[in-house]
Amino acid sequence: MQLEVARKARIPLFLHSPMYVKTSTAPLIEEIDAEFVAEEVVAGEIAGNGGGQDMPAPAGPGAGAGTGGGSIAAAGGNHTRRRRPKLSKAKNDSLHVDFKELQIEEMIGQGAFGTVHRAKWRGTAVAVKILVCQYLTADILEEFEAEVQIMSILRHPNICLLMGACLEPPTRCLVIEYLPRGSLWNVLRQDVVIDMGKQYGFARDTALGMNYLHSFQPPILHRDLKSPNLLIDSSYALKISDFGLARVRAHFQTMTGNCGTTQWMAPEVLAAEKYTEKADVFSYGVVIWETITRQCPYEGLTQIQAALGVLNNNLRPTVPENCPPLFKKLMTLCWVSSPDQRPTFETVLEMLNSSTDGSLPPQLERKHSDPHMR
Repeated sequence: MQLEVARKARIPLFLHSPMYVKTSTAPLIEEIDAEFVAEEVVAGEIAGNGGGQDMPAPAGPGAGAGTGGGSIAAAGGNHTRRRRPKLSKAKNDSLHVDFKELQIEEMIGQGAFGTVHRAKWRGTAVAVKILVCQYLTADILEEFEAEVQIMSILRHPNICLLMGACLEPPTRCLVIEYLPRGSLWNVLRQDVVIDMGKQYGFARDTALGMNYLHSFQPPILHRDLKSPNLLIDSSYALKISDFGLARVRAHFQTMTGNCGTTQWMAPEVLAAEKYTEKADVFSYGVVIWETITRQCPYEGLTQIQAALGVLNNNLRPTVPENCPPLFKKLMTLCWVSSPDQRPTFETVLEMLNSSTDGSLPPQLERKHSDPHMR
């Protein structure tokens, strides 16, 4: 896609928009639900503003994930809640990984951010994401280190775990948990049976992870929610990866001429307008469509054609006639043009957990009525 054509069409050359809506409230420390995280984090400014970002500072590397889908605790409930002064963004030295300890193996993925390799670290299989641009400007480097700190304290069963990072060139990289089945994009293109139970599981796992990210105050936006960024483990559980690092990713995409993946973008993002967490909800609707059809959104159209269609003609992927009613309802709700009319992920989960209208087969309704059964 020609960069000049993209500019004239008002299609951003990267996923981050400097027009993201920021909250006016001062960041406060919120205690995370102890069922999922035993540590506390600062819920600070996550939104990009074209310059440096104020990020929620970690209280430490965090505790292990719990057994269910959780979120930052909301006001009320039975948990004791405390507010404390904002913590400093001191470096978390426990994040540091010596690159010499990594046994880099084959490349398993590639994107604007860098290349992803399978590796061994202290006897454990990991995935290593090596940055495509090793030498960063001072402000981008500060951004990178701050966002890595945030990623390091997130703990949720449906969020891909950041295990550590190398922060010095020429070996800057992220070390994340390795999920053997790769991305949802790849799984959907393999010769494997993906029944309605798996489709439901993918939809619910994604909603659980996104609800956790959006439950921070202000919410943590993914900004690039799509099937290539959803990873699948050996039991077909799904984990969200590649969230955060929005401005760093934008820097790399600008340098490499990569225009991002417009097929999943909300209209307000394509138009470089102000946007909120509801942009992620739009992308989620497209992901649901992917799991049903096992196709690429707007196949046969260029990114420019698809983007202009979404912007000017309310273009959306064609919902197949045999689409289960629940998924059809979710898709069409999530990708409405007006962000205010899109549901929150909390509402999406309520819809998924209370489908008793024949949208799902009876055996699936029984199986998923208990959140601990999968």
